[in-house]
Amino acid sequence: LGASEVCGINKKGKIYLYYTMRENIQICENEIIDQLKKKIPLFAIPSKIIELELMPHNINGKIDKSILGKIDIVV
Repeated sequence: LGASEVCGINKKGKIYLYYTMRENIQICENEIIDQLKKKIPLFAIPSKIIELELMPHNINGKIDKSILGKIDIVV
């Protein structure tokens, strides 16, 4: 789909999907959900899908899930 980095976390019993996109590519949440439905069971479909400009990384270069868990999106 053009995602550069993707990470899912369980937050209060709900699955949150965080992702970054490659430059000049846009995708809507419904397109992501449609693609996920083709590949994973319905119970694993994220409750929230959040696009980030930059994915947080720890000192070892891995995605820092502890920071993702603190990101609260208000729409």
